[in-house]
Amino acid sequence: MSAVILYVDSDVGARRTRKLLLESAGYQVITAETVAEAYRVFSSAPVPDLVIAEYHVAEKANGIKLAAQLKAARPELPVLLLSATEKPADLEHVDAFVHKLEDPTVLLDKVQQLLKERS
Repeated sequence: MSAVILYVDSDVGARRTRKLLLESAGYQVITAETVAEAYRVFSSAPVPDLVIAEYHVAEKANGIKLAAQLKAARPELPVLLLSATEKPADLEHVDAFVHKLEDPTVLLDKVQQLLKERS
């Protein structure tokens, strides 16, 4: 059974592209456009093994706040933060960071590493 990834990004093009990338690597990907949608998905089946969140999610929220709230419910859940801007200073609740402009293999390598550390 493949790992389930919850990918949260308000940009429809980015969601579509990264979903295809992750699925081509064998992962099951569930996407969410908003933080509210991410919480609904997080609370339903299948339970995600990893969360990838864009730093600048809509609704005046960000991926770091989302990570903090999800980890409050499941501290063992790995969270990877993506951003097209500079690396945020406060990554307390985030397990890894990847810049959106990095080569796609960097994202896949981080995902694999986080899932391996979890198992």
